[in-house]
Amino acid sequence: MWKKTFFIILIIASLGISFLPVVNSNGPPIVQITYPNDGEEVSGVITIKWTIISSSSIKNIGVYYCMDGSSHWETLASNLDKNTLEYEWDTNSVEDNYYKIQVSIMSGNGQNAHDTTDSFLINNYPQPPNKPSRLIGPTQLKVGERFNFSTSAIDLDNDPLYFWFDWGKGVASGWVGPFNSGEVIKHGYTWNLAGNHSIKVKAVDDPEGDGHGTPDNSNDGVESEWSDELAITVPRNKILLKSLICKVIYRLHLLKMFYLFI
Repeated sequence: MWKKTFFIILIIASLGISFLPVVNSNGPPIVQITYPNDGEEVSGVITIKWTIISSSSIKNIGVYYCMDGSSHWETLASNLDKNTLEYEWDTNSVEDNYYKIQVSIMSGNGQNAHDTTDSFLINNYPQPPNKPSRLIGPTQLKVGERFNFSTSAIDLDNDPLYFWFDWGKGVASGWVGPFNSGEVIKHGYTWNLAGNHSIKVKAVDDPEGDGHGTPDNSNDGVESEWSDELAITVPRNKILLKSLICKVIYRLHLLKMFYLFI
């Protein structure tokens, strides 16, 4: 008899059929949390999910949390409907840290069961935009002409973005925007002096959508790091240089004539 049983089990296993837990008619119920997962990082509003297997009706469901390392459980919800298999929790209500979740149930025959997650991380601290791409544009420019440079940045929260362009030698654009996350934007500047410059850009998000660097906003955004620098050269204008040389020669000629006269 045992050989036939083993042979049947072997066939079922080879077909990839999994066994569901079987609850004895007089046994306790079973609850299993399916979200959040162990070691996961979460933020904002999350949906705690669980499954229940019970041979009798469920009388009570409770959801609890505690900070990792603590034995003090706080109640998120109690006396939930017997058919409830999820609960929404706004994690902004607690400080960022590692936590555990517990779901507890009581069956109609008075038997209890619970399941507890391993620790997971709640992290609601505002995330800065990604480092903007290095400015794309010409590296050889002309004095007195405006040139546009393009860049983009991605905000993980999909907030509007503002950009600050550093044109080198203490010259900056101020905050320019708003733009969409991931949008390729263009902004320009006119160099009136020749020389070598290193230019770069940074971004800031605007979670409240009230503008950034404007009188009405709260400056609630988080800045990205600076992009990689782009080296540009603004050579002297040859025509202007020739004109200056001619003026110098002319004035030297006048000075020579003056000394000959006296």
